[in-house]
Amino acid sequence: MKNSLYHVDREKLILDHLPLVKLTLNRLSHALPPHIDKDDLLEAGIVGLIEAANRFDPSHGSNFASFAKARIRGAIVDELRSQDWVPRSLRKKAKEVEDLYVRLESKLGRLPTDEEMADALGISEGEYSKLMGDMNFVSIYSLEELSELLFDQERDLLESIPDTEHRDPFEEAEIADKVRILAEALGELDERERLVLTLYYYEELTISEIGKVLGRAKSTVSEIHTKALLKLKARLKSKLGKSVDTPSS
Repeated sequence: MKNSLYHVDREKLILDHLPLVKLTLNRLSHALPPHIDKDDLLEAGIVGLIEAANRFDPSHGSNFASFAKARIRGAIVDELRSQDWVPRSLRKKAKEVEDLYVRLESKLGRLPTDEEMADALGISEGEYSKLMGDMNFVSIYSLEELSELLFDQERDLLESIPDTEHRDPFEEAEIADKVRILAEALGELDERERLVLTLYYYEELTISEIGKVLGRAKSTVSEIHTKALLKLKARLKSKLGKSVDTPSS
């Protein structure tokens, strides 16, 4: 009887949360080129949801929707990596830009401006703005990379911060220190960048919805989002003394 009840609950979890898969995919779609098969990504997301339902333990006190979102996103990102969809030249340029952010931040003692970045790359500010638009694929891997930077392992960044109930005091103190570092790094972004990150990751608006809120074009919001994540990664690398490569997809 217990197994039967568990089976019914598991099925209900999956059926009730199927819309989360499409929602998660829609939130990533702004950074995907037209040729990417969304059906494959949708299937991967459903597999992630099923795995989440199998692994979910309500005794840990976590909310299933939050737990599932991280697994759905992870499954979609893994499927994207397997498709090797980002051109090698663009991955190389993204790595160059990220490394340059870190070097200039170390040299200047602050995050570099767009003008300083463009000068260092030997391009105009307009070309730099276009490059940020071309590099919007960076946002797809952002949470995974920031989590690895902060916690040295793959875990959900947004879940790690509020869940303090089932940790030992040493782990809790370590995570509190990492959260402080993250807060400091976020505080060094400009107000518009912080707002876009807040609306996207915490309010869970899509890039299009943020554009409507801010009265900006979707492409402009995507550029701000990418730039903010690059700056945040560079600042965290500097503060933590680490180096994490851009994913090879």
